[in-house]
Amino acid sequence: QAGVKWVLTVTFTPGGKGFVSGGGDNLNNADFSPDSTELALWDISSGEVVRRFEGHQKPVWSVAVSADGQSLLSASADPFGTGGAVDNSVRLWNIETGEEQRQFTSDLTGFLSVVLTPDGTGALAGLGGGDPVLMYYNLADGTERRFEQAHTDAIWAVSITGDGRTALSGGGDNLMILWDVESGKPIRTFIGHGSAVLGATISADGRIGFSAGSFDTTLRIWDLVNGAEIQQNNIGQTAPTTVFALNQSQTQALLGTSDGSVVQWDTTENRLIYSLAGHKTEIRSVAISPDGKFGAAGAINDTDAGEENADILVWNLETGEEVYRLVGHTREVNALVFSHDGSRLYSGSNDNDPAKRIRVWNMATGEEEAIDFGEQSETIWSIALSPDGTTLV
Repeated sequence: QAGVKWVLTVTFTPGGKGFVSGGGDNLNNADFSPDSTELALWDISSGEVVRRFEGHQKPVWSVAVSADGQSLLSASADPFGTGGAVDNSVRLWNIETGEEQRQFTSDLTGFLSVVLTPDGTGALAGLGGGDPVLMYYNLADGTERRFEQAHTDAIWAVSITGDGRTALSGGGDNLMILWDVESGKPIRTFIGHGSAVLGATISADGRIGFSAGSFDTTLRIWDLVNGAEIQQNNIGQTAPTTVFALNQSQTQALLGTSDGSVVQWDTTENRLIYSLAGHKTEIRSVAISPDGKFGAAGAINDTDAGEENADILVWNLETGEEVYRLVGHTREVNALVFSHDGSRLYSGSNDNDPAKRIRVWNMATGEEEAIDFGEQSETIWSIALSPDGTTLV
C-alpha cells in the first residue's frame, strides 16, 4: 500500500519479479501539497517497497525501466494547475543507488509520458497542453531536440519501436501520430477515437499500433503502414478507459477504467479473458510483467468509496486471482517500472510522508531496499530504466 491518492502509472521490471509505481495526490486541489509525490520500487512476491526515489514535487505521470533493469526514467507534471512548487521535469535514476543522474526541464508545461530508446541512450517525452510536443533527450550528454508540433493538446502516451527509429504518440486532441524519430517529423496521423487517447503502443517491428484510454471505451488496432484500422474492440465497460498496457507479444491487453474495473483482453481473438476485481475507484496505472504472468493496477484512494489508500493490486494473469495488495503509498502512484529481470519494482508518486522519493522494492522478499535517491521537490509522474539497467530516469 502506497498512501497516495492517485496511482498514475505502473511498469513491471524486465524479469517480472518487481514493478515501479508513480503517483500523486490532490490533482484537482488548489492546496496541492509539495510533498505529495511518490516514486517507488516494489517486490512483487512480498508486496513490499524495496526503494524510494525522492526529488519530484509534482505527481509522477509516467515511468520506464531500461532493458537491463539498471536505470529508471520518471516524468512529472502539474496538468491541472494546482499551484505550489513547480516540477516540469524528466529525471534519470540509478536503480541500484537511487542517485539522480540527470534532469531535463520544460519552461512552459510538465511531462505526461516518457519512454526510453531501446539502446538506453535517449528518451522521448511528451509535454502537456501548454506546449504539446515530443522531446528527444540524449541521456549521455544532456542535449535535447524538439519534434515538430503536430498534436494540439497534451501528449498522454508515447511508444517506440525495437530499432528506435519510429515512435507512436497519443494525445488529448483524440489523435494518434506516427513519428520518424531521427527527423522529428510526423509520418501519419490516425483519426478514430472519440476523445483523448491516453494509451498508445507500437509493435516492435513498427507495423502495428494499439490505442486505448479514450472515453469511447474501445481498444483499437491499426496498420501503421497503410493507416487502416484493423480492429475495434469494445471492452464491455460503461466507464471510460483510463489506462492500458500490452504484454510483450501484444497478444493480451490490460485495461483500467474510471470506475475501478480492470479487464484482461485477448487482442488476437477479440475476447475477454478475466475481469480482475479488487479496486473500487478510478484506475490510474496498469502494467504487465515481462514474462506476462502478472498484471498490476493502481487506483485513487477515496475514503468515500472505501479506498483508504492508493493500493497497488497484483493479479496472476493465468488464473485471474489476486496475488498481492501492495500497501505503502499515501497518494496516487503515477509511475511503476519493473527491472528487466523482474526482481525489483520502482515506484514514483506524490507522497508527503516521509517525502517525495523513488521507492525500490525487492520482489523476492517484499522489503524496501535501503537505496536513497534523495528527496525530490516535485511530484514524480514517470520513471524509466535504461536497457542495461544501470540508469533510471
